[in-house]
Amino acid sequence: MEALKGLLLGEVKLPLPYKLRDFQEKAVEAFLRRGKGVIVAPTGSGKTAIAVECMFRLGNPRTAILVPKIPLMEQWVRFLAKCGVYATKYYGQEKKLGRVTVFIFNSAIEHLRELSYYDFIIVDEVHWLGAEKFSSILNVIRKCKYALGLTSHIERSDGMHIKILSVMPIIYRMIIGDAAKRGFISRLIIQPYPVTMTVREAMLYNQYTETIRQNMRILNADSITEIQQLAKEGNMYALQVLKYIQLRKSLLTSIAAKQHALLDVINRHKNEMILVFGESIDSIETIHKFLTKLGIRCGKYHSEMDLNDRAKTLQTWGKTFKVLLSVRCLEEGIDVPQVRVGAIICSGLHDRQWIQRVGRLLRPRPDGSPGIIYIIYCKGTIEEKYLPTIIRLMRGALIV
Repeated sequence: MEALKGLLLGEVKLPLPYKLRDFQEKAVEAFLRRGKGVIVAPTGSGKTAIAVECMFRLGNPRTAILVPKIPLMEQWVRFLAKCGVYATKYYGQEKKLGRVTVFIFNSAIEHLRELSYYDFIIVDEVHWLGAEKFSSILNVIRKCKYALGLTSHIERSDGMHIKILSVMPIIYRMIIGDAAKRGFISRLIIQPYPVTMTVREAMLYNQYTETIRQNMRILNADSITEIQQLAKEGNMYALQVLKYIQLRKSLLTSIAAKQHALLDVINRHKNEMILVFGESIDSIETIHKFLTKLGIRCGKYHSEMDLNDRAKTLQTWGKTFKVLLSVRCLEEGIDVPQVRVGAIICSGLHDRQWIQRVGRLLRPRPDGSPGIIYIIYCKGTIEEKYLPTIIRLMRGALIV
Protein backbone atom coordinates (compact mmCIF):
# COMPACT_ATOMS: atom_id res chain seq x y z
CA MET A 1 0.00 0.00 0.00
CA GLU A 2 2.99 2.34 0.54
CA ALA A 3 3.76 2.07 -3.19
CA LEU A 4 0.16 3.00 -3.93
CA LYS A 5 0.40 6.04 -1.66
CA GLY A 6 3.34 7.25 -3.66
CA LEU A 7 1.14 7.40 -6.74
CA LEU A 8 -1.40 9.77 -5.21
CA LEU A 9 -0.24 12.83 -7.13
CA GLY A 10 -3.34 14.97 -7.70
CA GLU A 11 -4.02 17.92 -5.41
CA VAL A 12 -7.15 20.04 -5.10
CA LYS A 13 -6.16 23.66 -5.66
CA LEU A 14 -9.18 25.92 -6.02
CA PRO A 15 -12.76 26.05 -4.73
CA LEU A 16 -15.73 25.65 -7.03
CA PRO A 17 -15.77 28.86 -9.09
CA TYR A 18 -19.53 29.43 -9.14
CA LYS A 19 -22.42 29.64 -6.72
CA LEU A 20 -24.70 26.67 -6.15
CA ARG A 21 -28.46 27.02 -6.56
CA ASP A 22 -30.58 26.55 -3.46
CA PHE A 23 -31.65 23.01 -4.37
CA GLN A 24 -28.02 22.02 -4.98
CA GLU A 25 -27.12 23.40 -1.57
CA LYS A 26 -29.91 21.32 0.00
CA ALA A 27 -28.64 18.22 -1.80
CA VAL A 28 -25.10 18.84 -0.52
CA GLU A 29 -26.39 19.31 3.03
CA ALA A 30 -28.43 16.10 2.78
CA PHE A 31 -25.30 14.20 1.77
CA LEU A 32 -23.18 15.69 4.55
CA ARG A 33 -25.78 14.61 7.11
CA ARG A 34 -25.83 11.01 5.86
CA GLY A 35 -22.40 10.41 4.34
CA LYS A 36 -23.80 7.93 1.83
CA GLY A 37 -26.69 8.21 -0.56
CA VAL A 38 -28.11 8.80 -4.02
CA ILE A 39 -29.16 12.13 -5.53
CA VAL A 40 -31.85 11.88 -8.21
CA ALA A 41 -32.29 14.97 -10.39
CA PRO A 42 -33.04 15.72 -14.06
CA THR A 43 -30.40 15.83 -16.76
CA GLY A 44 -28.79 19.27 -16.93
CA SER A 45 -29.75 20.29 -13.39
CA GLY A 46 -26.17 20.31 -12.06
CA LYS A 47 -25.54 16.97 -10.33
CA THR A 48 -21.82 17.07 -11.17
CA ALA A 49 -21.41 20.39 -9.37
CA ILE A 50 -23.18 18.93 -6.33
CA ALA A 51 -20.73 16.02 -6.21
CA VAL A 52 -17.67 18.26 -6.51
CA GLU A 53 -18.99 20.56 -3.79
CA CYS A 54 -19.48 17.53 -1.53
CA MET A 55 -15.84 16.63 -2.12
CA PHE A 56 -14.72 20.13 -1.13
CA ARG A 57 -16.93 20.21 1.98
CA LEU A 58 -15.47 16.88 3.12
CA GLY A 59 -12.03 18.49 3.07
CA ASN A 60 -10.81 17.06 -0.24
CA PRO A 61 -10.49 13.39 0.74
CA ARG A 62 -8.99 10.78 -1.56
CA THR A 63 -11.79 10.59 -4.13
CA ALA A 64 -12.65 7.97 -6.76
CA ILE A 65 -15.21 8.90 -9.41
CA LEU A 66 -16.80 5.98 -11.25
CA VAL A 67 -18.41 6.40 -14.68
CA PRO A 68 -19.66 3.89 -17.27
CA LYS A 69 -18.06 5.31 -20.42
CA ILE A 70 -14.85 6.94 -21.63
CA PRO A 71 -16.49 10.14 -23.01
CA LEU A 72 -18.11 10.67 -19.60
CA MET A 73 -14.72 10.14 -17.94
CA GLU A 74 -13.16 12.81 -20.17
CA GLN A 75 -16.05 15.13 -19.37
CA TRP A 76 -15.46 14.73 -15.63
CA VAL A 77 -11.73 15.37 -15.99
CA ARG A 78 -12.43 18.60 -17.90
CA PHE A 79 -15.02 19.76 -15.36
CA LEU A 80 -12.69 19.08 -12.45
CA ALA A 81 -9.89 21.00 -14.18
CA LYS A 82 -12.19 24.04 -14.41
CA CYS A 83 -12.63 23.73 -10.65
CA GLY A 84 -8.87 23.66 -10.13
CA VAL A 85 -8.74 19.91 -9.52
CA TYR A 86 -6.21 17.69 -11.26
CA ALA A 87 -7.73 14.23 -11.78
CA THR A 88 -6.02 11.13 -13.10
CA LYS A 89 -7.71 8.50 -15.29
CA TYR A 90 -7.98 4.77 -14.67
CA TYR A 91 -9.14 2.67 -17.60
CA GLY A 92 -7.84 0.31 -20.29
CA GLN A 93 -5.32 2.60 -21.98
CA GLU A 94 -4.21 4.59 -18.94
CA LYS A 95 -4.06 3.53 -15.31
CA LYS A 96 -2.87 6.35 -13.06
CA LEU A 97 -3.90 6.71 -9.44
CA GLY A 98 -4.13 10.16 -7.91
CA ARG A 99 -5.75 11.92 -5.01
CA VAL A 100 -8.74 12.31 -7.35
CA THR A 101 -9.11 9.54 -9.95
CA VAL A 102 -11.84 8.85 -12.50
CA PHE A 103 -12.41 5.12 -13.06
CA ILE A 104 -14.37 3.40 -15.81
CA PHE A 105 -16.71 0.81 -14.23
CA ASN A 106 -15.12 -2.13 -16.04
CA SER A 107 -11.65 -1.14 -14.81
CA ALA A 108 -12.94 -0.59 -11.28
CA ILE A 109 -14.30 -4.13 -10.95
CA GLU A 110 -10.93 -5.53 -12.03
CA HIS A 111 -8.98 -3.38 -9.55
CA LEU A 112 -11.07 -3.38 -6.38
CA ARG A 113 -8.00 -3.19 -4.15
CA GLU A 114 -7.05 0.15 -5.68
CA LEU A 115 -10.63 1.38 -5.47
CA SER A 116 -10.91 0.44 -1.80
CA TYR A 117 -8.06 2.82 -0.93
CA TYR A 118 -10.28 5.87 -1.54
CA ASP A 119 -12.26 7.53 1.24
CA PHE A 120 -14.97 9.03 -0.99
CA ILE A 121 -16.52 7.24 -3.97
CA ILE A 122 -18.74 9.14 -6.41
CA VAL A 123 -20.74 7.01 -8.86
CA ASP A 124 -22.16 8.80 -11.89
CA GLU A 125 -25.10 7.00 -13.56
CA VAL A 126 -25.32 4.92 -10.38
CA HIS A 127 -28.25 2.84 -11.69
CA TRP A 128 -25.64 0.78 -13.59
CA LEU A 129 -24.55 -0.79 -10.30
CA GLY A 130 -27.74 -2.85 -10.23
CA ALA A 131 -26.21 -5.17 -12.84
CA GLU A 132 -24.77 -8.38 -11.40
CA LYS A 133 -21.30 -7.76 -12.87
CA PHE A 134 -20.94 -4.57 -10.83
CA SER A 135 -22.09 -5.97 -7.47
CA SER A 136 -18.46 -6.11 -6.28
CA ILE A 137 -18.33 -2.30 -6.47
CA LEU A 138 -21.27 -2.11 -4.08
CA ASN A 139 -19.31 -4.29 -1.66
CA VAL A 140 -16.46 -1.75 -1.70
CA ILE A 141 -18.93 1.11 -1.22
CA ARG A 142 -20.38 -0.63 1.85
CA LYS A 143 -16.97 -0.36 3.53
CA CYS A 144 -16.15 3.10 2.18
CA LYS A 145 -16.45 6.08 4.53
CA TYR A 146 -18.35 8.29 2.06
CA ALA A 147 -20.23 7.46 -1.13
CA LEU A 148 -22.50 9.46 -3.44
CA GLY A 149 -24.54 8.18 -6.39
CA LEU A 150 -25.90 10.40 -9.17
CA THR A 151 -28.69 9.59 -11.62
CA SER A 152 -31.69 11.09 -13.35
CA HIS A 153 -33.74 7.93 -12.71
CA ILE A 154 -32.73 5.26 -10.20
CA GLU A 155 -35.50 2.72 -10.85
CA ARG A 156 -34.50 -0.25 -13.04
CA SER A 157 -36.92 -2.43 -15.00
CA ASP A 158 -35.38 -5.56 -13.41
CA GLY A 159 -35.94 -4.20 -9.88
CA MET A 160 -32.22 -4.35 -9.07
CA HIS A 161 -32.15 -0.73 -7.94
CA ILE A 162 -33.14 -2.22 -4.58
CA LYS A 163 -29.57 -3.55 -4.25
CA ILE A 164 -28.17 -0.07 -4.79
CA LEU A 165 -30.57 1.60 -2.36
CA SER A 166 -29.74 -0.94 0.35
CA VAL A 167 -26.22 0.52 0.33
CA MET A 168 -26.93 4.11 -0.72
CA PRO A 169 -30.50 5.28 0.00
CA ILE A 170 -32.02 8.23 -1.84
CA ILE A 171 -31.08 11.33 0.15
CA TYR A 172 -32.38 13.98 -2.24
CA ARG A 173 -34.76 13.85 -5.19
CA MET A 174 -35.87 16.63 -7.51
CA ILE A 175 -38.62 15.67 -9.93
CA ILE A 176 -38.73 17.08 -13.44
CA GLY A 177 -41.86 19.13 -12.79
CA ASP A 178 -40.30 20.98 -9.85
CA ALA A 179 -37.10 21.65 -11.79
CA ALA A 180 -39.10 23.10 -14.70
CA LYS A 181 -41.25 25.32 -12.48
CA ARG A 182 -38.15 26.78 -10.86
CA GLY A 183 -36.41 27.38 -14.19
CA PHE A 184 -33.58 24.90 -13.67
CA ILE A 185 -34.59 23.05 -16.84
CA SER A 186 -36.63 24.17 -19.83
CA ARG A 187 -40.30 23.41 -20.43
CA LEU A 188 -41.24 20.86 -23.08
CA ILE A 189 -43.72 20.50 -25.93
CA ILE A 190 -44.53 16.94 -26.99
CA GLN A 191 -45.61 16.43 -30.59
CA PRO A 192 -47.04 12.95 -31.24
CA TYR A 193 -46.38 11.80 -34.81
CA PRO A 194 -48.27 8.56 -35.57
CA VAL A 195 -47.48 6.61 -38.74
CA THR A 196 -49.09 3.61 -40.43
CA MET A 197 -47.41 0.35 -41.39
CA THR A 198 -47.59 -1.16 -44.85
CA VAL A 199 -49.68 -4.31 -45.32
CA ARG A 200 -46.55 -6.48 -45.27
CA GLU A 201 -45.17 -4.75 -42.16
CA ALA A 202 -48.51 -5.18 -40.38
CA MET A 203 -48.62 -8.87 -41.33
CA LEU A 204 -45.15 -9.48 -39.88
CA TYR A 205 -45.97 -7.48 -36.76
CA ASN A 206 -49.11 -9.54 -36.11
CA GLN A 207 -47.23 -12.82 -36.67
CA TYR A 208 -44.49 -11.87 -34.21
CA THR A 209 -46.98 -10.61 -31.63
CA GLU A 210 -49.09 -13.77 -31.81
CA THR A 211 -46.01 -15.98 -31.38
CA ILE A 212 -45.02 -13.96 -28.31
CA ARG A 213 -48.52 -14.30 -26.84
CA GLN A 214 -48.69 -18.06 -27.41
CA ASN A 215 -45.37 -18.70 -25.69
CA MET A 216 -46.19 -16.28 -22.85
CA ARG A 217 -49.43 -18.18 -22.29
CA ILE A 218 -47.53 -21.45 -21.99
CA LEU A 219 -44.99 -19.93 -19.59
CA ASN A 220 -47.60 -18.19 -17.45
CA ALA A 221 -44.87 -15.67 -16.60
CA ASP A 222 -45.67 -12.29 -15.05
CA SER A 223 -42.71 -10.19 -16.18
CA ILE A 224 -39.97 -9.91 -18.78
CA THR A 225 -37.42 -10.32 -15.97
CA GLU A 226 -38.89 -13.72 -15.16
CA ILE A 227 -38.79 -14.69 -18.84
CA GLN A 228 -35.16 -13.61 -19.10
CA GLN A 229 -34.28 -15.79 -16.12
CA LEU A 230 -36.09 -18.78 -17.66
CA ALA A 231 -34.22 -18.16 -20.93
CA LYS A 232 -30.90 -18.25 -19.05
CA GLU A 233 -31.94 -21.67 -17.77
CA GLY A 234 -32.53 -22.81 -21.36
CA ASN A 235 -36.35 -22.80 -21.39
CA MET A 236 -37.29 -23.07 -25.08
CA TYR A 237 -40.54 -21.09 -24.72
CA ALA A 238 -38.76 -18.23 -22.95
CA LEU A 239 -36.08 -18.23 -25.65
CA GLN A 240 -38.81 -18.01 -28.28
CA VAL A 241 -40.42 -15.06 -26.51
CA LEU A 242 -37.14 -13.13 -26.41
CA LYS A 243 -36.37 -14.01 -30.02
CA TYR A 244 -39.69 -12.72 -31.33
CA ILE A 245 -39.65 -9.63 -29.09
CA GLN A 246 -36.33 -8.75 -30.72
CA LEU A 247 -37.71 -9.46 -34.21
CA ARG A 248 -40.72 -7.25 -33.51
CA LYS A 249 -38.47 -4.53 -32.14
CA SER A 250 -36.24 -4.67 -35.22
CA LEU A 251 -39.31 -4.47 -37.45
CA LEU A 252 -40.63 -1.40 -35.63
CA THR A 253 -37.28 0.39 -35.93
CA SER A 254 -37.28 -0.10 -39.71
CA ILE A 255 -40.84 0.99 -40.58
CA ALA A 256 -40.55 2.93 -43.84
CA ALA A 257 -43.14 5.55 -42.85
CA LYS A 258 -40.98 6.59 -39.89
CA GLN A 259 -38.24 7.77 -42.24
CA HIS A 260 -40.70 9.99 -44.10
CA ALA A 261 -42.09 11.30 -40.81
CA LEU A 262 -38.58 12.26 -39.74
CA LEU A 263 -38.03 13.99 -43.08
CA ASP A 264 -41.16 16.05 -42.44
CA VAL A 265 -39.86 17.03 -38.98
CA ILE A 266 -36.53 18.12 -40.49
CA ASN A 267 -38.32 20.23 -43.10
CA ARG A 268 -40.36 21.93 -40.37
CA HIS A 269 -37.14 22.98 -38.60
CA LYS A 270 -34.73 23.55 -41.49
CA ASN A 271 -32.54 26.10 -39.74
CA GLU A 272 -32.38 24.40 -36.35
CA MET A 273 -30.20 21.72 -34.82
CA ILE A 274 -32.15 18.49 -34.43
CA LEU A 275 -31.27 15.49 -32.26
CA VAL A 276 -32.69 12.16 -33.43
CA PHE A 277 -32.69 9.03 -31.26
CA GLY A 278 -33.01 5.61 -32.87
CA GLU A 279 -32.98 2.25 -31.11
CA SER A 280 -30.23 0.49 -33.05
CA ILE A 281 -27.11 1.28 -35.06
CA ASP A 282 -28.61 -0.46 -38.11
CA SER A 283 -31.70 1.75 -38.00
CA ILE A 284 -29.57 4.89 -37.67
CA GLU A 285 -27.39 3.83 -40.61
CA THR A 286 -30.53 3.21 -42.70
CA ILE A 287 -31.92 6.65 -41.84
CA HIS A 288 -28.55 8.23 -42.60
CA LYS A 289 -28.53 6.70 -46.10
CA PHE A 290 -32.15 7.78 -46.65
CA LEU A 291 -31.48 11.40 -45.69
CA THR A 292 -28.14 11.60 -47.49
CA LYS A 293 -29.74 10.48 -50.76
CA LEU A 294 -32.14 13.40 -50.39
CA GLY A 295 -29.25 15.82 -49.97
CA ILE A 296 -29.67 16.33 -46.22
CA ARG A 297 -26.36 16.50 -44.38
CA CYS A 298 -26.48 14.66 -41.08
CA GLY A 299 -24.06 13.27 -38.54
CA LYS A 300 -23.98 9.95 -36.68
CA TYR A 301 -23.05 9.20 -33.09
CA HIS A 302 -22.94 5.60 -31.89
CA SER A 303 -20.77 3.12 -29.99
CA GLU A 304 -19.10 1.57 -33.04
CA MET A 305 -17.54 4.90 -33.98
CA ASP A 306 -14.01 5.82 -32.90
CA LEU A 307 -13.98 8.10 -29.84
CA ASN A 308 -12.18 10.85 -31.76
CA ASP A 309 -14.78 10.68 -34.52
CA ARG A 310 -17.56 10.97 -31.93
CA ALA A 311 -15.93 14.03 -30.38
CA LYS A 312 -15.47 15.61 -33.82
CA THR A 313 -19.13 14.94 -34.63
CA LEU A 314 -20.29 16.85 -31.55
CA GLN A 315 -17.87 19.70 -32.30
CA THR A 316 -19.11 20.14 -35.88
CA TRP A 317 -22.82 19.64 -35.15
CA GLY A 318 -24.62 22.87 -35.97
CA LYS A 319 -21.73 24.05 -38.16
CA THR A 320 -21.38 21.60 -41.04
CA PHE A 321 -24.65 19.73 -40.45
CA LYS A 322 -27.86 20.29 -38.46
CA VAL A 323 -29.26 16.78 -37.91
CA LEU A 324 -27.54 14.37 -35.51
CA LEU A 325 -28.58 10.70 -35.50
CA SER A 326 -27.78 8.92 -32.25
CA VAL A 327 -28.27 5.63 -30.47
CA ARG A 328 -27.99 4.92 -26.74
CA CYS A 329 -24.39 6.01 -26.24
CA LEU A 330 -25.51 9.67 -26.24
CA GLU A 331 -28.21 9.06 -23.62
CA GLU A 332 -26.25 9.02 -20.42
CA GLY A 333 -24.39 11.98 -19.05
CA ILE A 334 -22.68 13.21 -22.21
CA ASP A 335 -22.92 16.98 -22.61
CA VAL A 336 -24.31 18.05 -25.96
CA PRO A 337 -24.71 21.55 -27.40
CA GLN A 338 -27.94 23.29 -26.53
CA VAL A 339 -30.57 21.87 -28.85
CA ARG A 340 -34.27 22.69 -28.92
CA VAL A 341 -35.73 20.10 -31.31
CA GLY A 342 -35.62 16.34 -30.92
CA ALA A 343 -37.22 13.27 -32.43
CA ILE A 344 -37.51 9.82 -30.89
CA ILE A 345 -38.16 6.96 -33.28
CA CYS A 346 -40.00 4.54 -31.02
CA SER A 347 -39.49 0.81 -30.74
CA GLY A 348 -39.31 0.06 -27.02
CA LEU A 349 -37.86 2.09 -24.17
CA HIS A 350 -37.68 1.84 -20.39
CA ASP A 351 -38.65 4.83 -18.24
CA ARG A 352 -35.01 5.75 -17.63
CA GLN A 353 -34.27 5.81 -21.37
CA TRP A 354 -37.21 8.14 -21.98
CA ILE A 355 -36.01 10.49 -19.24
CA GLN A 356 -32.43 10.47 -20.49
CA ARG A 357 -33.33 11.04 -24.12
CA VAL A 358 -35.81 13.81 -23.45
CA GLY A 359 -33.31 15.23 -20.96
CA ARG A 360 -31.04 16.17 -23.87
CA LEU A 361 -33.63 18.88 -24.67
CA LEU A 362 -34.22 20.13 -21.13
CA ARG A 363 -31.12 22.26 -20.64
CA PRO A 364 -32.37 25.85 -20.21
CA ARG A 365 -31.83 28.20 -23.14
CA PRO A 366 -30.97 31.92 -22.83
CA ASP A 367 -34.22 32.94 -24.57
CA GLY A 368 -36.32 30.70 -22.31
CA SER A 369 -37.82 28.85 -25.28
CA PRO A 370 -39.26 25.36 -24.63
CA GLY A 371 -37.89 22.17 -26.11
CA ILE A 372 -39.91 20.29 -28.72
CA ILE A 373 -39.84 16.50 -28.90
CA TYR A 374 -41.50 14.54 -31.71
CA ILE A 375 -42.56 11.02 -30.77
CA ILE A 376 -42.67 9.03 -34.02
CA TYR A 377 -44.61 5.82 -33.44
CA CYS A 378 -46.72 3.21 -35.26
CA LYS A 379 -50.47 3.25 -34.82
CA GLY A 380 -52.09 0.00 -33.74
CA THR A 381 -48.93 -1.37 -32.08
CA ILE A 382 -47.37 -1.58 -28.63
CA GLU A 383 -45.78 1.80 -29.39
CA GLU A 384 -49.10 3.53 -28.69
CA LYS A 385 -48.52 3.05 -24.96
CA TYR A 386 -45.34 5.14 -25.00
CA LEU A 387 -47.08 8.50 -25.34
CA PRO A 388 -48.94 8.21 -22.00
CA THR A 389 -45.66 7.00 -20.45
CA ILE A 390 -43.67 10.04 -21.52
CA ILE A 391 -46.48 12.39 -20.46
CA ARG A 392 -46.44 10.75 -17.02
CA LEU A 393 -42.66 10.99 -16.70
CA MET A 394 -42.51 14.62 -17.85
CA ARG A 395 -45.48 15.72 -15.73
CA GLY A 396 -45.02 19.32 -14.62
CA ALA A 397 -42.56 20.19 -17.39
CA LEU A 398 -45.02 19.93 -20.28
CA ILE A 399 -46.64 22.80 -22.13
CA VAL A 400 -50.04 21.44 -23.11
